[in-house]
Amino acid sequence: MLAADALRIGQAIEFKVGDETHLAMILGRVSEGEDLDGATHRIEVLSGKERREERVSLDQQFGLMTGGMVGAVPTKYRFKGFYLPPLPEHQEHHYTDRRFLCFFILALGMCCRIGVYAFRNGHIGNLHHAVDYQGRMCGVDVPGKRMALWCWRKDSDLINLRHPICVEHCPDSNETTHECWDHPSQGLVTRQDYPTRAFLHSPYCWPKDERLLEQIREARGNRVPCPGKLLIGMPRASFWVIPIAAGISSLVGYTYFRLLEKFVDRVVYIFINFVTYLFLVVGCYHLLLYWKSDGGSRHLITGCVLIAVSLSAFSFVFSETAQSSINRAAGCIEAACECITEEVSLLFEPLVAMLLRMAILVAFLVIFVLLVTCGAPRIVEGRKRHGWGYSAQEQFYIAYMVVMFFWLMEFTTSLSQYVLAWATQRWYFTPYVDDTKIDRPHKAVCKGYFNALRWHLGTLAYGSLLIGVLRIPRIVLKGIKVVVNLAAGRKNGSQVCGCLGQGLEHINKNAYIGVALTTESFRQAAVSADLMLNDNKDVRSIAWLNGMQGIFQLGGLILITAAAGFGTFVWVSLSNVSGPDIAVRDALIWIGIIVAFPIGLSYMTLFDTVGDTILYCWAVQERRYNYHKEHLRKRGGNRIRGMLSTVMSSFSADERGEELSKVKYAPPALRELLLGRQPRLANVSPGDLFW
Repeated sequence: MLAADALRIGQAIEFKVGDETHLAMILGRVSEGEDLDGATHRIEVLSGKERREERVSLDQQFGLMTGGMVGAVPTKYRFKGFYLPPLPEHQEHHYTDRRFLCFFILALGMCCRIGVYAFRNGHIGNLHHAVDYQGRMCGVDVPGKRMALWCWRKDSDLINLRHPICVEHCPDSNETTHECWDHPSQGLVTRQDYPTRAFLHSPYCWPKDERLLEQIREARGNRVPCPGKLLIGMPRASFWVIPIAAGISSLVGYTYFRLLEKFVDRVVYIFINFVTYLFLVVGCYHLLLYWKSDGGSRHLITGCVLIAVSLSAFSFVFSETAQSSINRAAGCIEAACECITEEVSLLFEPLVAMLLRMAILVAFLVIFVLLVTCGAPRIVEGRKRHGWGYSAQEQFYIAYMVVMFFWLMEFTTSLSQYVLAWATQRWYFTPYVDDTKIDRPHKAVCKGYFNALRWHLGTLAYGSLLIGVLRIPRIVLKGIKVVVNLAAGRKNGSQVCGCLGQGLEHINKNAYIGVALTTESFRQAAVSADLMLNDNKDVRSIAWLNGMQGIFQLGGLILITAAAGFGTFVWVSLSNVSGPDIAVRDALIWIGIIVAFPIGLSYMTLFDTVGDTILYCWAVQERRYNYHKEHLRKRGGNRIRGMLSTVMSSFSADERGEELSKVKYAPPALRELLLGRQPRLANVSPGDLFW
């Protein structure tokens, strides 16, 4: 509960009088000369047929309210966030969530301590080494013998993959012999060699015989080695996968965004039709498999379900409701693209976010690899350690670094979202003059980073931790809510699930938009954003518009990561960096995908956050407009008209379309969207898509 002194002008509280729930907005504190019966605040009751102003007393310790329509009996009130948020230039930023900032600094200090331990006890020089049957590293524990050789099995034409030995050179003929471990006799025996060859980046001797080579491939493909042993056996040139995957994902992400900017209508049309036809084609393919195999009910059921989904999607896409939804989604994307195009510094923010993520990834990767090598099988204090082993302290360190890695990656995402929201709000609330926003803030992204790191570092750390921890519970609760709504009806389902999701639904990235505008703490800003976006009758289309944006974000993220994975596969195949080792090849491809994921996330964060922030600013503008218009209608007078001049230009018409046409903050695409844009995609034919 907020303290009474912390309540600011424009914030709302909720309380009950009898069985009725009322919403009120704080108008200000009662001055000493106006103090009547211990009143501390002036509020305006927003619920009911008529709004009225009252003086009440708000208890800062227990969250109790007395006086006014409540009477002398103390009543609990609940903070509901900003009902009438201030404009960016009307609010000075200050420190938020200071206590959690201290906790965040301590957590980072622990990471530094673990890093020191890893550098002191890890063995970075032990990478790129094979391990023999005794758990010794070739070239380290067995000096001078850096290659590993698989010996023949006893009385067999196959090789023993479980007990390799360390050799100085790979044999190129069957005229030489080596001492090999014989498992049945539990001793060393002499085995004849076979022709092998050494690859530049591999620590193993690979047989020239295709039959033996296929045996190794099949074994390593079906049995993935443990991560530590796989890291030790990675080729030296495999580290090139990081810049290659980063470059491919950055190029594809930028191209995807430019396509959305230039051909948004066609991209929407192609995307929706592609998904619809994909279900149909895959369904027909499963039916073909069923027909060719003369059985297999699994293919028949899968094909029928996919075809049914495709036909349902066709009927929905060509409906009037779907066409309206598609056009509104296109309008939302256009508005976001207009902001990004005009505010050029926003295009560089994903690059900054990518560099931050890459710095965190590289630092944690080095520390993690060093921690992994602390438990490598080797000679320790004169004793042989045949298997991988870690102390309880090392296990805690590894687990802690994994948690901190995901937290810091979430933190960089939160930081990026805040900076984008801050810059977008400054752009939005710069008025249009002759259809051009003049006096836009310069270097908005740099100023946004400075503002975030100076005032809201604790809020970003706290919010990123909450969002990361509660992401899966929120998804589960949303799924439960959908099921209950379908089973019990929308109204009854909302009542059943209301208690489950209470306090969790508003914990999302929209809170940073509120922090950027109102400089509240994370939880207060989350409540304010939820009140503005979900409980706002002035703007009714925001929720499902965000859902349509999410489809394009998911598609872009999949496209970027898939392109990076395919590019990594092509590079590995052309350079032959993994040799014939399938496990190493697959590991390099997964590393490329992992590297591309945060980069793709940066581009999708740009698109998502800018669109959400513009819609949030529109909601703020609409509410301020309607609030002041209502006061002007009731009271009249030049004083209220003067207040309106800070929100928008003067107005005189009563019709909604004429009123909104006077708005000079919102982008034209967004005004067109919420005023009812003419459907355009319905007139786009497949032949027009490439002209």
